Amino acid sequence: MRIVLKKASDAGVAVRVVRKAQGLRQDDAAGGTGVGESFMVRVENGAATVRWDKLFQVLEGLGITVVLESPDISGEAFLGEQVKLAMRQARREGALASRAPEEPQ
Repeated sequence: MRIVLKKASDAGVAVRVVRKAQGLRQDDAAGGTGVGESFMVRVENGAATVRWDKLFQVLEGLGITVVLESPDISGEAFLGEQVKLAMRQARREGALASRAPEEPQ
């Protein structure tokens, strides 16, 4: 089923509906997706601030796919921005690694 999300609470409702359809309690779904029960509760209650990585962990664990549609995004432009992001992240990781203290010998 395709659902249009307009706000955080819409995603929470979708997570709750899918979890219940799978016959899972919140604590079981949380454990099965690798997050804490309190995080699952926050998601289902539509908390405005949650960690994206954990949210996608829950969505993937429950079999929910997220698709973004926009008439202004081309596949080529998206791939180009993904490459730029990967390069920025690699530079950042390299800069952080160079600042790390050396291990004693």
